[in-house]
Amino acid sequence: MGTGDFAPGTSIGDRYKIIARLGEGAFGQVWSARDRRLANRPVAIKLLRGEHAGDPETVARFDGEVRALAELKHPNVVTVLDRGQHGGSPYLVTELVEGPTLSSWLLQKREAMKRGSDLPSFDTVAPIFEQICAGVQAAHAVRKPGPIVHRDLKPANIVLTSVGTGAEHVKILDFGIARLGERQETLSGSPLGTPAYMSPEQAMGQVGEIGPHSDVFSLGVILLEMLTLQRVAANGRLWWAAVAHDGAAVDSVLRAHRKDIHTALSGPLSDALSVAPQKRPADASRLRAAVGAAWENHRSTVVSPGPGGRAAATVREPEEDGRRVVVPADAAARAATTERGITMVVSA
Repeated sequence: MGTGDFAPGTSIGDRYKIIARLGEGAFGQVWSARDRRLANRPVAIKLLRGEHAGDPETVARFDGEVRALAELKHPNVVTVLDRGQHGGSPYLVTELVEGPTLSSWLLQKREAMKRGSDLPSFDTVAPIFEQICAGVQAAHAVRKPGPIVHRDLKPANIVLTSVGTGAEHVKILDFGIARLGERQETLSGSPLGTPAYMSPEQAMGQVGEIGPHSDVFSLGVILLEMLTLQRVAANGRLWWAAVAHDGAAVDSVLRAHRKDIHTALSGPLSDALSVAPQKRPADASRLRAAVGAAWENHRSTVVSPGPGGRAAATVREPEEDGRRVVVPADAAARAATTERGITMVVSA
């Protein structure tokens, strides 16, 4: 055990007692612990490895995570509780978030597919994705020192906790390489993030180009994976490389795997994964709105079987009128046009 490392039973001052190691990465370890000052409340402690405590860039990155989390108070972002040093190594204390990661959720869905299950429906995916976007938008909306850009959004950094109702509650973790406002915590030209989910500007080390739109790219990749269970593009390339070589890469994957939602979501997802940052939604809230609007429009024009098996659709006028009529399916495609000054919307 190196200087600053923990072990089960270690006491941190007179407050924390280490219980067990939860995870380990190249630069640090995450441990579960008990806060003896607060009725032995369970917490998580992230400790920078002793051998990295003397590296200015690594310490700056760790401090950046502390500052980023200190700025954020949102139900979909892990809450920071304390910070300190142990044996010369800095540590960060957060709430203990228990539950499977989105990576585990995806693995479960892939295993279910092998047994004949369908791909996840959009109605299953949407509540999870909306919460992810909400948490990321809380970071993007920070005014001082400026928008916080996560830069490493991926399923492994998203935990699905239980709220006692059977519904998943999202918690976003690991702001360890976040960019705060205009401050740079990493060396220029040094790509940081996870290749499968990073934006083109991250992959090419264009640090000055990184902003909320970089997280939007990662969010788009995550949504695509949740809907198709495909981690890479049709040609096997990672998404940042795929869209650089083929502007229709997103459309191709949706067309191949999700014909049921291809028409609705190809546009907003292609925008989110645009090579050019300025062509993407500016932040997580705009992506969430674009995807939501596209899906609601799609739902409103779904044609369902009518009486006697004849395809028909229910067409409703604005709610203030309230009248409903049934039209043949071949007329449903025209139902979104304005007729006699009334815009009709087709609904399932």
